[in-house]
Amino acid sequence: MNLGAWLDEYLGDAALVNTLRFRLATRNSKLVIGFTPIDGYTPFISEYLKGAETLQTREAELLKNKKLPIEQYSPERDAGVVYLHSDENPFGGYERIAKDLRGRPEEEIMVRAYGMPVKSMTSLLPLFNTEVNVLSEVPNKYGRRFPDITDKSNYSCYQVVDPAGARNYVAIWAGVDRDNNVYIRREFPDRDSYGEWAVFGDPKWRFGPAAKKVGYNVEGYVELFKEIEEELGIEVIERIGDSRYFARENENNDDLFTAFYDYGMNFIASDGRTEELGITALDEWFSYNPNVPIDEANKPMCYIHKDCGNLIDSLINYNSNGKADEPLKDFFDVIRYLRMANAGEGPDHIDARDYQTITYTKGATKMPKKKLTQLAEEYGIPFEEALDLVFKELEEDMVTGKGKNTWINDNGQRVLDEFISMPVLYRGPVLSEAPNPNYIIVYVKELSKKVPVKIPLKFKGRFTKGKIVYLEADNSSDSPKYSWVKTPQRT
Repeated sequence: MNLGAWLDEYLGDAALVNTLRFRLATRNSKLVIGFTPIDGYTPFISEYLKGAETLQTREAELLKNKKLPIEQYSPERDAGVVYLHSDENPFGGYERIAKDLRGRPEEEIMVRAYGMPVKSMTSLLPLFNTEVNVLSEVPNKYGRRFPDITDKSNYSCYQVVDPAGARNYVAIWAGVDRDNNVYIRREFPDRDSYGEWAVFGDPKWRFGPAAKKVGYNVEGYVELFKEIEEELGIEVIERIGDSRYFARENENNDDLFTAFYDYGMNFIASDGRTEELGITALDEWFSYNPNVPIDEANKPMCYIHKDCGNLIDSLINYNSNGKADEPLKDFFDVIRYLRMANAGEGPDHIDARDYQTITYTKGATKMPKKKLTQLAEEYGIPFEEALDLVFKELEEDMVTGKGKNTWINDNGQRVLDEFISMPVLYRGPVLSEAPNPNYIIVYVKELSKKVPVKIPLKFKGRFTKGKIVYLEADNSSDSPKYSWVKTPQRT
């Protein structure tokens, strides 16, 4: 063999390797890269493992003679991959290794005795394991398969969306069972249809073909989401949108909450707390004891369908490393938003009796009963005060759940409205100035009429025809009076 260079225990990126490959090509020599996967593999090494074709296998004595690869071909890097098994090394003390590994988890044996990498060394979620957390309709080696989340009696379905201006929106759909186990069934853009969202480059990650905009507006995304949900056979009970991006207003003072609502999809804001809190909470979802067998008493809470390749890639490689791995962040964010739903307690299963049907002018959709946490925020009162009112004033059949998982039905909300004074807000386009310069004329769709709206004198002449404004109704007298208010801020 004409050996041109040997990089031992290489932990760097592709920059040096690519330079050496070009240099060695002029001499028709080989490059050998040595790597020990004790702490996991790097993004660079993962490029060699991605889609590798197994050319030769060998029985692994310590894994009940399970066949493991000893030679693979990497089409991504046009390179061979060789695994050095410990029992083939006459100087490696195999008998002692075998004794020390007796009774240890399979993943540890694969790494220590057979050089098989099983996890990424850069992952923020060290217990995320594709052998455990990634499921399909075919049972895995632990006998677990992805469940049928279309069964509404046993699974409640959620959607999470992270929009972007220069790229496609990112979305996931998940089902939650009665034990609050989470099963993520679908992603958009999915890897099989659109390709990779993030591609490892030199020396940082870059956006892949799936990130390239397909040109949907809000109406287009609504139709797409409906098609995906119809294909999956699910009904989404709650939709979560990135709180910051959804709250951005366009030139008409519309935000994405309003735009999606107008097409029959109601989104609530994601939890705005720090990424660090979300990562810690995600650790809980993937927590289990890898040193004992997987069973009902020892298993993680979150599972991902194998078709969600871009989400899986993000969970393996994202390391919150700024610009270096920014393209991996989008898919990591959507699962983080899902984990932080319900005031950080995570999404929960909702029985059929816990949600009602609301019909909109542009279509019908399922909407959950309102959570007391949401109502307290809308009323502008502490949650404890709202909970006290529930105990004192509501009938038992108006309330389900307990604590911060308390849900209030339609009748209960009407009762609370009687006890809590709350201004009524409307929005609509300006039609014209009124004869009185202190007023403008606004059309309110909910009232099916135009109304005079009082404005601050300093804004006289600034409300042009067609501008969308918000107004507050004062119903304290027989004839309602309307006043202009600032655009509500969403957090």
